[in-house]
Amino acid sequence: MNDGPECFEASITIPCATEDPVIDRLQGYLQDAYKVLDTLIVESQDPSQRDQLARLARSLYKAIDASSVLR
Repeated sequence: MNDGPECFEASITIPCATEDPVIDRLQGYLQDAYKVLDTLIVESQDPSQRDQLARLARSLYKAIDASSVLR
């Protein structure tokens, strides 16, 4: 049995087609926000709050995916 917290989402892989410093920075900020949100989900004791955070995480994941299209 694992006593440590589990990740809500293991990782997000963004394909790198070209280099763009603005998009790279945007994706970095989104990734950081996603990691913080993941921690909040794992540590949440309230199921309702956990569901709301998971919904926010899905929206953030979609934003990360959409930012990869900008490349």
